[in-house]
Amino acid sequence: MLDGELTARGTTAPVAVVVTSVSPTATGLTVFATARVDRTAFGVTTMKGMVGRHLDLPFAVMAAD
Repeated sequence: MLDGELTARGTTAPVAVVVTSVSPTATGLTVFATARVDRTAFGVTTMKGMVGRHLDLPFAVMAAD
């Protein structure tokens, strides 16, 4: 797990990033991870009932030599 910060809508809050896998590529590697954020902590309060309070953000980071 990695600790970091996420800034959205002018608000910065801590976020824990969980690395789910690391895959080598021909020129480097790709890291897949997820982070769960509380959207209300960033002032996103619209769409109640359509979107849950917590959002899982998947992402991939590619690093090359």
